[in-house]
Amino acid sequence: MPRASAALLFAACAAAFAQTPPGPVELAPGTMSADGYRLPPYRAATPARHPEAVTVDAAELRELLAQGAVLALDVMATVQRPPTGELAAAFIPSAPREHIPGSYWLPNVGFETLAPAVEAYLRATLARLSGGRPDRGLAFYCIQDCWASWNAARRAARLGYTQVYWFPGGTEGWVAAGGALVPATPEPLP
Repeated sequence: MPRASAALLFAACAAAFAQTPPGPVELAPGTMSADGYRLPPYRAATPARHPEAVTVDAAELRELLAQGAVLALDVMATVQRPPTGELAAAFIPSAPREHIPGSYWLPNVGFETLAPAVEAYLRATLARLSGGRPDRGLAFYCIQDCWASWNAARRAARLGYTQVYWFPGGTEGWVAAGGALVPATPEPLP
């Protein structure tokens, strides 16, 4: 992909995550889609609880991970290269990403609407990682005050996963609680 095209894609992705002014969580008309997913901007104050997932803090997530009870799923967005010629579609990290040890990075699955290829990627990757078990614990996170993880948790619940967790603290909350981060690599597109 030409450098200019990659830069434009990155700019579009960054704009979707633009910081909104701090303040109380606002669920005013126009912030949610008709089917209940948060619309951009995704970087904004989030609610204290998730209606379709168990909300956990860093200590609770650490315990769930130690027990092997959940898969940690990082949903931070990045640029996606479209397929061209013999090159398959791939995620191109727009910046180095570090996440919670043992996590799987599933970029771009937290937008309010998913392109068919990204939706297929989410379904296939969740099925692979969960071993096809809808009762496998899935813990979604991103960065602090990011609705992408909220949207992804909602999507997993609506796909039939029954043990869905949401960690709204994201990587910042993990580090603030004394956790380490490790370099992340996106899960490959099918």
